[in-house]
Amino acid sequence: MKYLTLIYNSFIWALLLATLCFNSTWLQMRMNIGYIFFGSFILLSLITSLIFRKRCRPFKIWQLVLSPALAVIIGIVVVGAQRLTIIPATFIREGLHLTTLDFGLINLVLILIMGFGLAGILWKNHTDPCSSCCHNQCAK
Repeated sequence: MKYLTLIYNSFIWALLLATLCFNSTWLQMRMNIGYIFFGSFILLSLITSLIFRKRCRPFKIWQLVLSPALAVIIGIVVVGAQRLTIIPATFIREGLHLTTLDFGLINLVLILIMGFGLAGILWKNHTDPCSSCCHNQCAK
C-alpha cells in the first residue's frame, strides 16, 4: 500500500506540473506536454520510492487528503476552473497519440483514478494501518 500511496501522489503532482507547463505557450508549441506528464510521473514515482523506501507510511492521512486538494486549488488559481476541466485531458490525449479519444472519457478516467485511488488508500489505512509495515515501524 505504501507504493500505491507514493504513485498516487506522484500522479497528482505530475498532473499539476504538466498543467502548469501547458499554460506556457512557448513550451506548448515546442514539445508534447503529454511527455512532460508521463516523464514527470515516472520520475516522481521513482524519486519518492527511493526517498521513502525505509518508511512504513510515507504520508499521514491529512497529507493524503490535502495533496489533491492543494493541487486542484493551485490549478484553479493558475489556469482557471473552466480550463482545468480540459487541459489535463488534452495533454494526456496528446501524450498517448490518441487524438480520437473524447475529452469526456479521459476526464472520467482521471476522476475515477483520483477518486478510487484516494478512497482505496484511505480505506486501507483506516482498516489496517500496519499492514504494509515491516518490523513494526508504525510509530515512525
